[in-house]
Amino acid sequence: MGHDQDRRDLHAALEHSIGPRPATILMNLLPPVGYADLARRSDVDGLGMALRGEMADLGAALRGEMADLGAALRGEMADLRVETADLRTEMRSGFGDIRIEMQRQFVRFVYTNLALMIAVAGLVLAAVTIGRS
Repeated sequence: MGHDQDRRDLHAALEHSIGPRPATILMNLLPPVGYADLARRSDVDGLGMALRGEMADLGAALRGEMADLGAALRGEMADLRVETADLRTEMRSGFGDIRIEMQRQFVRFVYTNLALMIAVAGLVLAAVTIGRS
């Protein structure tokens, strides 16, 4: 027989022996399952301790992983600072090279313009001299 049928049979026997109301009260006081299915306080306490232990282990693992991530992040940030400093140095060097080249080009431009102005002045002078003759 199933558990439910056993409970109905017991209820019927109790109704016959002590009456319907006391039988129902007594049946309501019985657990809905067998006593083997009930947890004892020590079972619950043991599970609680095991759970707290697992939570502590997980917390320690999480803290370890967070520390590793923090160290990795700090390392990457340091690498980025070095790369940024290297780029800044390269840019300064590049800008210095550009400045020097611009100065050279400016000097060449000035001398070229000066030579052209002298040539034009010579041509003007020659034209004036030829025109007077």
